[in-house]
This record gives sequence, C-alpha cells and structure tokens, in this order.
Amino acid sequence: MRVLQCSGRLLRHAAWLALVAVPLGAQTPGRVPLGEVRHVQGQVRHPGRDGTPVPLPRQLVVLHRVGQDRAGPLDSVRTDASGTYRFRYQTTGAPDAVYFASSMYAGIAYFTSPFQSGDVQGADADIMVFDTTSTGIALTLEGRHLVIGAPQANGVREVAEVFDLGNDSTRTLIARDSLSPLWTTALPPDAMSPAVEGGDVAAGAVSFSGGRVNLFAPVSPGVRQLAVAYGLPAKAFPLSIGMDRPVSVLEVLLEEPSATPVLDGLKQQASVNTQGRNFKRYLAQNVPAGAVLRVDVSAVSSSSRTRFLAGMALAMALLMLGALTIALRRRRGAAPPPPAPVVAPAVAPATAGPRPDTDQLLYELAQLDAAFEREPAPSAERAAAHAAARAALKARIADALAAEPSAP
Repeated sequence: MRVLQCSGRLLRHAAWLALVAVPLGAQTPGRVPLGEVRHVQGQVRHPGRDGTPVPLPRQLVVLHRVGQDRAGPLDSVRTDASGTYRFRYQTTGAPDAVYFASSMYAGIAYFTSPFQSGDVQGADADIMVFDTTSTGIALTLEGRHLVIGAPQANGVREVAEVFDLGNDSTRTLIARDSLSPLWTTALPPDAMSPAVEGGDVAAGAVSFSGGRVNLFAPVSPGVRQLAVAYGLPAKAFPLSIGMDRPVSVLEVLLEEPSATPVLDGLKQQASVNTQGRNFKRYLAQNVPAGAVLRVDVSAVSSSSRTRFLAGMALAMALLMLGALTIALRRRRGAAPPPPAPVVAPAVAPATAGPRPDTDQLLYELAQLDAAFEREPAPSAERAAAHAAARAALKARIADALAAEPSAP
C-alpha cells in the first residue's frame, strides 16, 4: 500500500511539475487559428569529430500534432543534402493543439519544442542528434535540490529531490544493459514509497532497489533532471544525507520553521513563499564528496499537507538550470543541447484557455500523468504525443511561476 496518496503526496505528479524541460523565457502556447497554413523549416545536425555540428542528410523527420481531440503524426520527410527539412501543414481540430517535429537517431528520439507560430525557422525548428555510448562518460551532479515538508498528521514528512545530471560530452550516454544503471544514488534508509515524479525521466526508466535510485534512461549532452519523491517517518530525524559525489550547487528548502540544516558552506537565503506556504532556503556551492548534510527538526506537530512541496523544488531547480546549462556548454564549447530524449508516456494534453493560476496548472499536469498510468501499453507514437503535451503545459507553468510575486 502506498503511504502517500494524491492529496498528501504533492498532488502526485502535479507537485513535481516537470518544469525541467522548459527553457527560461519559454513562450506560452496560445489557441491556434483553425485552417491556418503553416510552414516549418529546420535542420538536423550531428556533432562532427571536432564537436562542431554538421548537417545530417537523409535523416527522417516526423511532424506531430497533439490535441485534446486526437494525437499522432501528420507527415514525414527526409532531410536534403544540407540536412534541411521542410513541412507545410494546416491546423485542424481542437484549437489548443500543439505541433512539433522529431527525429530518431541511434535508437533515441529527439524533439523540437512546440512550434509557437505559423512560420518557424532556425533554432526553433533545428534538431541536434547524437551518437550513443555506454562507456567513457562520467555524469556530473551539477545541482541537487532537497525539499522537506512539514509533518503531516501521521508524522510523515514529504520529501522531494531533484538531481541535475550533467553530460559534458557530445554523446548520449546509455545503460550498458538492463541490469547496469548508468547513474545511481542512495536513498535515506527510512525512505517510504519512493517514486519518480516528473522531470526528464519516465518512471519505467528508474528502479528503486537496495535502498538506491537506479537510472537507466539515456542522458543526452547538457543538463537533465531526475526528480523523485518519498516520505520520511518521524524516526528518520535528525536526518543525515551523505554526498556520494561532488555537487556543484546544493539547495535545501525546509517548510518547517524549526527545522535546521547543518553543512559546512551552507548559507541561508531569502525565504520562498508560494500559495501561502513558506520555505526557508539554503544554498551551498562545490560541496565535496563525503560531506554530510544533517537536518534537525523539532517534535512532530499537526500541520497541513504540503501539496506544493515538489513544485517548489522544481521551480527553484528551473531557475538554476539555465545557468547550469550555459556553464556546462561553455566548458564543453559545443552547440546548445537539444530537448531531452523523450522517454515519457503519452496522453492527450490538458485543456487550454484563459490562463489559470499555478494551482490549477499543477492539477492539470497531475491529470495528464494520471491518465497515462491507466494505459496498459502506450505506443511510441503515444509517447511522443505525451512529450509534446507536457512541453506545452510546462511552458504555461513556467510562465505562471515567473508571474508570481517574490517573497519579501
């Protein structure tokens, strides 16, 4: 039996948001005029021997449409000698539909962001694809974000963790086999009902065994985020979390006023307030492997549930992700990374319309993922459709979060 249910578990998937795939400044999808003739022209490229992107001819590109009424591929074409592809299509059906392109390379699908206008060219339509490898790349932990909620009536505290995994190379890292994870980290010994909740990684690509989080999903160049949630009973505190690898940026958010984190170099920042919930925020940089974060709390008292806890985790992680990606790109000296390889399930998107508040958007994302869980065996096309639907909704969430007033 799952200990943390929908209301107590951060509105399940909604609380996790999956904002990580949305670039800072992403546009908010609007309602598409029906019958509009649109044009897309982009280029599929692949890193050359020196890391410089080179055009990829004869590469198959698929145009997708995802709407509340239906979802699926619309057209396909192969790139020409210059790696260029072109589509001409007409908008149909539900006005909230999103359109995007994808290309499969070495068994991994790479997607554009949803097209935002009737004439899309250049970077918004370009697709970068990569060779794959299972050796020779050491993922770095660019950021780790830990959020601990106040105790619920049963004494359980909800915990959300987001890991920013950096691939400082020009190849997509894949697991060697189904038994060998490409990245792993320890869970607290008393962690209850751990689960993947959004992020760049689908639940089916992560296992929880031996007290560890084991990642099997491919990690393409750039910064990708793994988001997990679990509960901790009162007996788990004071909590000690060891850093099993160096961390560039460690962020800790605590809802409980009396909770205190202890770690060399950890400095308190301005508190974060959202929807009436206040979180104390702490940051540390260049935390070495072997360091131990300790979190002390007071005796358990009655408290309301933290339905936005993981939303806070990914919202703050998003603010850092842009800087982390830029820093990693500068170190590598390569072209901007593409959207993350899609391994998410597929469902139809939530209803578009007048912009709701953040709570409503979180709920819509919960509904989006909950619908997928009811599908016994989603196809690859449905997976692509779900990825686009999430991207559109994530852009709306990012916009809503950016519009929220800052805490004093």
